[in-house]
This record gives sequence, structure tokens and C-alpha cells, in this order.
Amino acid sequence: MKIGKEDWPHIVNLLKEYKPRLHYYCVTWKFPARDRVKCNTDGACRGNSGMSALVFCVRDEFGDLIYVAARGIGIATNTEAKYMAIKKALGFWQSINLKEVTIETDSLTLKMMIERE
Repeated sequence: MKIGKEDWPHIVNLLKEYKPRLHYYCVTWKFPARDRVKCNTDGACRGNSGMSALVFCVRDEFGDLIYVAARGIGIATNTEAKYMAIKKALGFWQSINLKEVTIETDSLTLKMMIERE
């Protein structure tokens, strides 16, 4: 695309009149089903990659906290940190023989990988 000097006033006017369409929806935490627990996981890093940390928490059907774990994991990307949070949560469930677990992550990439989409 070539833009000449004479095109700039037109482009500036278009940008002045541009109104982006915003899309949003409300996200709320929902209680797990009866006789189940819910595990929320997350990972984050300062920079990508950078110093990273992971966290997960487990709540029962009433929303009461059962367990929380958080720790630094050194240098990693956002996706690696989120993956490691899920992996640590799985290890915790196995260690206490927890079977009826719902996992939540904010990573669409990892969700699709886990569900093999």
C-alpha cells in the first residue's frame, strides 16, 4: 500500500472518527458441583520470558479453601508458568488421592492442549 502526502488528511480524519467496538463479558467464579472440588491455577512472569511464579488453590463444594500453593520457578515464559501450575496441581491431587476435581485455567492454549483440540 502506497500512501502519498495528499492521503494523510483523509487518513487522519478516518482515525479521528474511528470508534472501536468493545466486547466484554462478566466472568465469575462458580462453585464446584456437589462432592467435587475445584482447582484454579495460574502462572505469571515478569517479561516473557522472565522471573516466573505459579499458584494453584483447591476449594470444596462450599467454596471453602482446602489447599493453596505458590512458588517462584525461575526464568520461564507465561505459558510455561501456567503449564507448571497445572502440573503441580495434578501432582498434589495424586498425592492425596483426590479424584473428583474440576480444573480452571485462564490459558486457552493449555485448555486446548489438554482437551487435544
